[in-house]
Amino acid sequence: MRRKLYWGIAVLIVILFTAGVFLLTQRNIDMEPDVVFEPPSPEVIQRIKDDLAERHAQDAAKPPPPGASPNGHWHDGVWHDEPHDTPAQVQRAQPVREISAEDMPSASELAAYHKYMKEMLPGRIEQVRNLRDALQKSYDLSLRLYQRDPDNEAYRKMLLEDKEQLDSRNLELSSLTKLWREKYENE
Repeated sequence: MRRKLYWGIAVLIVILFTAGVFLLTQRNIDMEPDVVFEPPSPEVIQRIKDDLAERHAQDAAKPPPPGASPNGHWHDGVWHDEPHDTPAQVQRAQPVREISAEDMPSASELAAYHKYMKEMLPGRIEQVRNLRDALQKSYDLSLRLYQRDPDNEAYRKMLLEDKEQLDSRNLELSSLTKLWREKYENE
């Protein structure tokens, strides 16, 4: 009787383990999107550019309507009485002051800084890499959603925000990795 109980428990454990492995592996499978986004062809891009140039040329060639201020401008067939805003005056930069020897850090301060960076950088690189991987998953999901419904403005905004954050993290990761390789990897 005891042998049957032990065999039953062993079989139950094997079945539960197999089911768990099956569920975990199925959860991590990347699924192909239903709709694959195709960028517009060069002909479509050129047609859009031509349409915009033609509309701009039409607006620029029109004289102001009767009784309107001659300082105005056309936008998409509508006359605006006020002129275009002019960019603000660029202020001249203050002259750069001379750097003296007192402004420079001492050798001990530099050594302490490099020691700190050598200890801190690997952890920071790992943090940024993990964040970048999470952002990549979020971007992939946003891309799938956008590809299923390209007319949805919320999906487009989410995709652009995720792409911007992902690009920022990739840039930070590459600069940190480059700094580590150049200065601290071989020490």
